[in-house]
Amino acid sequence: MDLLRVDQIIILSAFLAGLGLLWALVLRNRQELNDHFGRGRRLRVLETAALGPADRAVILTVDGQDFLLLKLKGANPVLKPLRSARSECGGICQAVDAGCDGMCLPPEVRK
Repeated sequence: MDLLRVDQIIILSAFLAGLGLLWALVLRNRQELNDHFGRGRRLRVLETAALGPADRAVILTVDGQDFLLLKLKGANPVLKPLRSARSECGGICQAVDAGCDGMCLPPEVRK
């Protein structure tokens, strides 16, 4: 009594090869698929950072405006708008609410 027959092995191999091919196609066309299925979305998560085991800082954009979302354990989430403003040092300051608050990025550091 055989555990696996030859035809079962062939079918399983063809199925796994098909999945691998589909995975490779999705990876190759990731940007086009994202553009196609992402149309009409107003909210996009730009970056997420872990601040602790249960704390997160999330930068997201809504209708072209950036926001900082702080999710802290035991506290209500905090949502602050972010603005880019030119500073005196020639870099870009990421300002929260009003003013630069000393978070100046020189031109060689920013992307």
